[in-house]
Amino acid sequence: MATTHYPDFHYDKRALEDWEFEFCLNSECLAGRFDALPMASQKDATIDLMLSEAIKTSGSSFLLVDVRKNWHPQKLANTLLTHELLGKWQSKAVPEQRSK
Repeated sequence: MATTHYPDFHYDKRALEDWEFEFCLNSECLAGRFDALPMASQKDATIDLMLSEAIKTSGSSFLLVDVRKNWHPQKLANTLLTHELLGKWQSKAVPEQRSK
């Protein structure tokens, strides 16, 4: 499906067509269910979805910043990919796992 030769990433579009079609069907189904909700419920569902996505995105942002700061090609020779570092990144990517 895809090559692992970064940054020359290539993929076979035909290999993804079934998944893309299934995604479109599921999206349309969800949109239809959403449209059938009363307006107040639509607003609540929209806020819930936005909040959920904001939490996911913030975890990704923390992770990307930390990776760029602490582990990138210019620093590869000096920085090992350790269990501790992977655990730190996981806690950033999955906000609900962060210690309080």
